Amino acid sequence: MELMESLDLSMNRLSGEIPLSFSNLNFLNHFNVSYNNLTGHIPTSTQLQSFENLSYVGNHLCGPPTAPQKIFQVLMLEIKDVK
Repeated sequence: MELMESLDLSMNRLSGEIPLSFSNLNFLNHFNVSYNNLTGHIPTSTQLQSFENLSYVGNHLCGPPTAPQKIFQVLMLEIKDVK
């Protein structure tokens, strides 16, 4: 399971916290747990923080915003386009 590249568990009525063991899925390119009943924090210091907020929408999760490097890239694009 550690070599898994895509995991979509959206709209499955899952509840509880995101298991810390998901942070061992080092090859994930796509992760989606949206529209469940998940609670707690998105595990920090893992690649799970690198996925877009849409991957987690529709739950009761809390913690720092996800994908900060992507937000920074969008801001840089907007600044470069202004002339």
